[in-house]
Amino acid sequence: MNKINTLFAFALGFLVMLTSSCLDSSSGGSSYDGIEYVRLDPGSYLRAYADSGTEYSIMNPEKMRIKTIDGDNYEYERALMWFKYVEAGSTKTNGGLPARRTVNVVQVQPLAVNDLEYGPGDLNIEEENIYVPFIRVDKSWADTYYINIPFSTPSSKELSTEDITLFVEDSSENTLNLRLIDTREKKDLLLGQAINGFVSFKLDQDLLSQKTNLVLSGLITVNISVEEHHGGLRKLEPLEIKFN
Repeated sequence: MNKINTLFAFALGFLVMLTSSCLDSSSGGSSYDGIEYVRLDPGSYLRAYADSGTEYSIMNPEKMRIKTIDGDNYEYERALMWFKYVEAGSTKTNGGLPARRTVNVVQVQPLAVNDLEYGPGDLNIEEENIYVPFIRVDKSWADTYYINIPFSTPSSKELSTEDITLFVEDSSENTLNLRLIDTREKKDLLLGQAINGFVSFKLDQDLLSQKTNLVLSGLITVNISVEEHHGGLRKLEPLEIKFN
């Protein structure tokens, strides 16, 4: 995958998850009607599938195309999408949200995607004070495709999404225990400075079946442990995923 400018798909700030009902351009004169976290079909920008469950048909796919600083096409699978509705309404999902909407894209921000690691590998997780504690990890969410984690961490000159790792500590039939780590060394930090980030970790059902003890036909509880500057190691609020 071609690289884009430094931290373009990384330093996104603490972004609140919004659904298609959040804004109304007719009442407020906004340049957009809503914002969604979406996934995209590989190689196509005609449809976007939102974390809320809504499927968007995109009338202006050229707006989804991003160029790198070298002028190459930047291919991405996950994005934050600002949009305006083309039609007034549509059928609803069981949760009350529109099942399908047709939109014009106003702006798109590619999101960082990392693979879930199925073990600590070469990480020295038993040795204390090696890795950088997070300043804060905000409320996370998950579906059958991604685990999504917004966070704040100390800044450094060389910071990339590859520094943020989520790996499997252990698993049982219906529980997946994960650990989130910032693998940079403390000597590389810029003291007193912080950066806000967001990474989606991809879930591969075949690998989950092969490398864990999970039974994917039922409801899975996901526990994530993370070390923070104040409070040490803590568990985030458990997530639940129902695989098809």
